[in-house]
Amino acid sequence: MNFLKKIFSKSNNNNIQTLNPLQNHLLPSGFYDLLFDEAKDSHQKINIILEGFFQRNFQLIKTPLLEFEDSFFFPKNYSNNSQNYFRTIDNISAKTLVLRNDITLQINRLLATRLKNFELPLKLCYVGDVLHTANDQLYGDRQQTQIGCEIIGEKHSGDYQNNSIFEIISTTIEALNKIGLDELVINFSFPDFLEIFLKEYDANDDIKNQIKIAIINKDLTTLKKLASHDYELLKNIILQNDNLTKLITAIKNHSNNDLIEKQITSARNISDFIEKNFNKVTPRFSFFDIDLNQYHHNIAFDVFVKNFPYPIARAGCYMICNLEQFNIPAVGATIYINHLRKIFNK
Repeated sequence: MNFLKKIFSKSNNNNIQTLNPLQNHLLPSGFYDLLFDEAKDSHQKINIILEGFFQRNFQLIKTPLLEFEDSFFFPKNYSNNSQNYFRTIDNISAKTLVLRNDITLQINRLLATRLKNFELPLKLCYVGDVLHTANDQLYGDRQQTQIGCEIIGEKHSGDYQNNSIFEIISTTIEALNKIGLDELVINFSFPDFLEIFLKEYDANDDIKNQIKIAIINKDLTTLKKLASHDYELLKNIILQNDNLTKLITAIKNHSNNDLIEKQITSARNISDFIEKNFNKVTPRFSFFDIDLNQYHHNIAFDVFVKNFPYPIARAGCYMICNLEQFNIPAVGATIYINHLRKIFNK
């Protein structure tokens, strides 16, 4: 009898040792379960944000997790959005499918199909998960929840001073305020500014391209070698974003280009708008801040909270291309629920 007990005891121990390592690999890296209070808290915050969108007359849409690849990336300028998406083959159509890595891109298809006969402008909102094949952020989540709002097709909504930009700014700030985040820092950038600035810069194309790369990489050493006579100005535009008045003065002393003037005026208007309506928000302005993976133009902004390294929301102007290749101006914002969970769980 003792002999049998030893056999069964050894067998059970082996089973435990076999199962324990397996339990650590039930989910791929970057994917997660939410349990109990954490799941409830996430759900409640999403509902609070959505209610704020509804109060501003945004209409909810729900798009599928899977899309045909050619439908998802049919606007060619979005195809470089990333190769950071999962692909598979549809057993029925034998076509390539993608698991969405961005919900905003799906609105292109909706505008070209089910929403093509709707009168513009449209105010849409959404919530759902997106999936990434890789993530270089510290926390490494490859399953992320997005919640966002879009104003599509408002007349002149691509202009620098259009009301839709200010509504998206207000809607984003109010949504974050309602879930308990008041002291925000918003970094406003102007994705077209660098191209406009360099277009009239006194240098040949090769030098301009080298300067552009140095600016994007914030490589001040190389920049000083390439543009020594304008180094102080370029350095200030790259680094100085807490004194808008001083920065604008320096830029205007260098150039009186009408397009640059429009962007400067836009920055000034945004600064005044934030100061008047959201005194706990700190605006920053980065004219040379460019994200090569994004599709924004004119104006974009990232929202930060103290002691957290990544933006909790991202927004900006962009163009939607329907199947007839007409450009439809749009302004939208996306809030990253994963980042909010990490902030509130600290």
